[in-house]
Amino acid sequence: MLASDEASTPATTVTTALGRFPGAPDRYYLDPAKSCGNLSRLTNKTNLARFPDMGPFPDAVAACEARMASTDTTTYVIELAEHATTATYCACFYDDMDLPALNSASDSDPTGDNRFWTLELQYMLYDAGLNPRRLVPGRFGDLTTEMVISLETESGLPRTGAMSPDSWGALKVKAC
Repeated sequence: MLASDEASTPATTVTTALGRFPGAPDRYYLDPAKSCGNLSRLTNKTNLARFPDMGPFPDAVAACEARMASTDTTTYVIELAEHATTATYCACFYDDMDLPALNSASDSDPTGDNRFWTLELQYMLYDAGLNPRRLVPGRFGDLTTEMVISLETESGLPRTGAMSPDSWGALKVKAC
């Protein structure tokens, strides 16, 4: 699980992340540049600073379940297979009906799990070629709405600008 550099400074991000993950026997804090070559080359997450690491897990599903049990909304699941350079999207392992209905009305300033899902959505839209500027503010605003409308248009879905089971399914085809 990673804390990325989305705060005002890397030091702020690290301090905040470490505060949310108190020391425990099964948690470690790693510097990706020094700890793991795979992490320093990740292509789906940017600006990694020091991060809390939990695991290992037997598979991506178990890692995603552990992530969803966490209260930290800025963590990601990374499948650290040998030579892996991409992040794991938990949405790829969930049924479309179980993924949240995200939209600009209810998630313009998301909290809890919806913040995680909004961030994941924005990264997945990038991988699908629908977020060319790689905008990942963690809020479902006008730009994310436009990206979702593009996804819906390309997929032949009704243009709602909101994430539904059908739009999650279409996005998973493109990004998973």
